[in-house]
This record gives sequence, structure tokens and C-alpha cells, in this order.
Amino acid sequence: MASQALVLGQIVIDLVLLILLSYLIFRLLPRKAEAGNEGQSATLVRQAEELRSELERNIEEKRQLTGKILANLDERLVSAREVRDRLDQLLARASGGGVNRTEGGEPSRRSAVLTLAARGVSAGEIASILELPRGEVDLMIKLHQPARKMTP
Repeated sequence: MASQALVLGQIVIDLVLLILLSYLIFRLLPRKAEAGNEGQSATLVRQAEELRSELERNIEEKRQLTGKILANLDERLVSAREVRDRLDQLLARASGGGVNRTEGGEPSRRSAVLTLAARGVSAGEIASILELPRGEVDLMIKLHQPARKMTP
């Protein structure tokens, strides 16, 4: 999001500069002609046109870059949603459809950790998937192990 704001800000600045440059050229053009410096006026106009076309290219380039960034973010969002949905399916299947839920309706962290551990997922991967500290995941798994061993 920060990069989008920067690109959008740059586009706005480029537009303001383009408008200011156009204003200055048209404001100075009659004065130069009155002073008899038509050659300098023509040079200034040509330079202004070059600057204008360069600014337009920059603006178009920034628009394309912004479009690519937005498309990339959309793809990542879709991918993240697919991963989340797949994880929910795995959790539901692993616990027989009855995942332990907290008051907010989210699967409890402990239940999610133990379900993934039962599926053979490593503690590091569980910590990454559930965005939990590795030590917390290890502790949950270790605390659950004696209970599993005592069950016939």
C-alpha cells in the first residue's frame, strides 16, 4: 500500500509540475515576443514541449506500474484466501468437522496446532502458517504428547 501511495503521489506531483510549466511558458511567451527575442521564445517553447512529452511518458509509466502492483496484490490476496480456505478444510477434516472454537468463532490456536501436528506438519511450518511463535507451538505439542501416550 505504501508503494501505491508513493506512485500516486509522484503522479500528482508530475501533473502539478506540468500545469505549472505550461502556465509559466504561456505567461512568459508574450513578454519575450514583445522584447524582440522570438528566437529565444521558440527555443523555450520547444524545450517546454520536450518537458511536457517527457512528463507524459513518466505519468504513463507510473500508471502502468501502479496497474502491475495492483494486479500483483490481487493475485496474492486470492492466493492467501485459497491457502486460508484449504487450511480450514484440513482442520475441519482432521477434527471430524468439529474444530474447537473460541467465543469469536475462530478455531482455537491449540486445536489448530494439535490438528496440524497430528497431520505430520513440522512445528516450524505450523508456527509460520498460524503466525505463532515457534516456542509456543513447541510447548503446545509437548504438553499434548503425554496425554496422547496415556490414552489406550
